[in-house]
Amino acid sequence: PQFFDLIFDFLLGQKNPCENGFCRHPVGDLLVGRGDSLTASSTCGLFEPQKYCIIGYLEDEQKCFTCDSRYPYNPVFQAESHLIENVITTFEPDRKKWWQSENGVDHVSIRLDLENLFQFSHLILTFKTFRPAAMLVERSTDYGQTWKVFRYFAQDCATSFPDIPSRPATTVGDVVCDSRYSDIEPSTEGEVVFKALDPSFEIEDPYAPYIQELITLTNLRINFTKLHTLGDTLLGQKRRDPLEKYYYALYEMIVRGSCFCNGHASYCGPVQNLRGDVFHEPGMVHGSCLCEHNTDGLSCERCKDFYNDAPWRPAEGSQENACQKCECNGHSESCHFDMAVYLSNNRISGGVCEDCQHNTMGQHCDRCKLFFYQDPERTISDPRACIPCECDPEGTLYNGLCEDRTDPFLGTTAGQCHCKENVEGVHCDKCKPNYYGLSGSDPLGCQPCSCNPSGSLSFSACDPVTGECLCQRFATGQHCEECPVGYWGLGSNLHGCSPCGCDIGGAHNNLCAPTNGQCECLPNIVGRQCSEPAPGYFFLPLDYYIYEAEDSMPLPGSSPLDSILFGRNPALDVVIRESVAGKPVTWSGPGFVRVRNGAGLRFTVNNIPFLMDFNIIIRYEPETLEDWIASIAVKTSGSRGSEHCGKTAALQEPHSLALPYTSRMELLPAAACFEPGTEYFVDVYFSKSSASDPGTRSSILVDSVNVCKWYKISTACFLLGRIPQYIAEFCNVLAFALTICCFLSQSMRFAVQNSTTRLQRFGTSLEGIRQSWVLEGYLWPVVT
Repeated sequence: PQFFDLIFDFLLGQKNPCENGFCRHPVGDLLVGRGDSLTASSTCGLFEPQKYCIIGYLEDEQKCFTCDSRYPYNPVFQAESHLIENVITTFEPDRKKWWQSENGVDHVSIRLDLENLFQFSHLILTFKTFRPAAMLVERSTDYGQTWKVFRYFAQDCATSFPDIPSRPATTVGDVVCDSRYSDIEPSTEGEVVFKALDPSFEIEDPYAPYIQELITLTNLRINFTKLHTLGDTLLGQKRRDPLEKYYYALYEMIVRGSCFCNGHASYCGPVQNLRGDVFHEPGMVHGSCLCEHNTDGLSCERCKDFYNDAPWRPAEGSQENACQKCECNGHSESCHFDMAVYLSNNRISGGVCEDCQHNTMGQHCDRCKLFFYQDPERTISDPRACIPCECDPEGTLYNGLCEDRTDPFLGTTAGQCHCKENVEGVHCDKCKPNYYGLSGSDPLGCQPCSCNPSGSLSFSACDPVTGECLCQRFATGQHCEECPVGYWGLGSNLHGCSPCGCDIGGAHNNLCAPTNGQCECLPNIVGRQCSEPAPGYFFLPLDYYIYEAEDSMPLPGSSPLDSILFGRNPALDVVIRESVAGKPVTWSGPGFVRVRNGAGLRFTVNNIPFLMDFNIIIRYEPETLEDWIASIAVKTSGSRGSEHCGKTAALQEPHSLALPYTSRMELLPAAACFEPGTEYFVDVYFSKSSASDPGTRSSILVDSVNVCKWYKISTACFLLGRIPQYIAEFCNVLAFALTICCFLSQSMRFAVQNSTTRLQRFGTSLEGIRQSWVLEGYLWPVVT
């Protein structure tokens, strides 16, 4: 019957593979093919032959035998071997082999170690001797590390297991002590039957976890704890060793079950990778599930690789609960299940793709990874769908991150850069107008230009790199916030600032205060431009050191013409000249002195204010179209006491100076040293430059002789750059005539004198004024 039972279960499994959800698999004897996995803690004759006896009622019946289990059972050569493997069913009609324990040992265990987790159905033990007086059946689901009791069996439960209830079970899995299978009768072929699920209880959900926990195991252990011991029944028989008659002997042990596959396999194969069952005993229940529903593992206890989109669950009833394939859009070949993701997706998808390739990321490798975006013309499953962002990391938020895809609902565009507040451009690579200095360290990206509106050009932006503003003509600075050197009053002028306009003679330089334009004046000079004398002072004219020809003395050899008395030397030929409106005045004093060819004039110089070198200037007017030559010599009435004048070249020897007829004034290049307190005579002889008829009387009109610190005038014209070059060239010629350079005359006068003149009372007449100049430091007192 057991043979046909196994065949029936096998065929039943064949007809019901994995239809309508839960997979069914055949049930069989788990001991078949597992002789090496079945052990007993005690076996007779295992190390040497051992005598044992039986309890008999006939005197002539053989009562004692020998057990020799050193070798496996063989019906011919080793019939006395009683190893534990003999209990495995062989479907033989006669019971000629069994397992037997050592004599008199109460505590003996039989253990089955399985290679995997199996479903357990029931246990059948058929004994050759008395059934145990007490025993228990245990299971382990962790390969023998921990054990749980299935059921206790005892003739006297209260004595053998005092803490265990000796009543019928009230629920499935109730652990109680059963006394039905521990009586002394029958003395042989008595059975102990245990079913994992008591059929007397209705099970609503056979797939419930607690039910599955009751019927699964990796190890099964039967513990015999007490022998039945009886006295001899034959009278008059001499008592022998009673322990020889008491031991455990078991004909057959059947452990019904199937491989445990969590409902995801209908067939099981060998755990070892062998070619089918041809290498195993027929009817063996293998432990390696041939998993379906996209599951994997010895017991189909997990989802197979890349099928982790839903949580693994055992099949239940009509629900196969198959594992779902992950969707990674072709960018990954592995994934794992994440319960948090699954719950957040309303239990639709929990598979998280691993190691996304092609610059993708996300649960399903469905988004481009950071700093990449999806090409709008390619699907996300395209290996070339994700391309790098083109955002300037200096000007974008998040170090150059861009939108990874186009989403009309969110209003995003693939590749769109997130510019910092003061940055613009498709790639966030330039500052907004009126901002500059794109920098990654600046949280706003660029700095405001901050151009000063008073100094910068209207509607202009600063340089986007340096931040330099476009300034008005007369403004300067990074932000056009200041006036350039020589200008003041930012915003006071159409071009930004106004020129300082410092007087070149009255100020130290052309620098002024940037707020009010005040120039730095020399002593006793006032006014914003240093162009006015302080109260009580006046400017000395440039031509003050002019010595009129009308006041000179004729030198010997001269032949004066008819004299015209003018209150001066009657030997001088004075020519009066009247000014004409609209025409420039090219002379000083009342007019000229006419000097004949070869004659000369002596000019007396005795009012020099301070020690310095002077140039001598002759002002004249030819009467013919002929050039003249002046011979100039400077003499002193005494010896020169100044060390400075001692080193300066003297003009005691005559120096020639050409007087072209086209000119009106000529300057002697050689300087003459004058010092205060000394009287000097400047002797000038005039002669024609070319030979002429001796009978022709030629003459030249001489206006005056002027001594001047002339190089200061030319320096003022050229170095200060206050007038154009062509005007400066005329200054040397016409400054004293107050023509082209008339507007600089006051500045030149002061530059030459290097001071103002303080007013002092010496007299009342103009002549007194002209005669009363004295040196007082740098101040020149005069009476007005």
